[in-house]
Amino acid sequence: MEKMTGAKYRKLTFAGDITLREVSAMTDDFREALTGAEHLMINLEGATDIDLSVLQLLCSVHRSLAEKGKQLEIDGTIPGIISRKVVEAGFHRHLGCSFVNGHQCIWTDALTT
Repeated sequence: MEKMTGAKYRKLTFAGDITLREVSAMTDDFREALTGAEHLMINLEGATDIDLSVLQLLCSVHRSLAEKGKQLEIDGTIPGIISRKVVEAGFHRHLGCSFVNGHQCIWTDALTT
């Protein structure tokens, strides 16, 4: 995982297989990245696999940030295999987040299916 920082934003880059094994470390990375940040960017361009636990974590982080007036966005192109997993798991949306009014779902129109 690569971390980039700025005054108000943080960027986390995940590569390889991002699965249940990484959820605990990812949760810690998210907590650390959000200290003082208003905007979190996640790059998955180097990801080769993703599982349901990570998709749930990403949606949970998005909801938590939106409730605090902060932003989460996917940076870069999402690999085809990741797009397919998002769709197969039922996470892809054409409208905003169904849990947080007024916030666009992180998967809306970001996929390359």
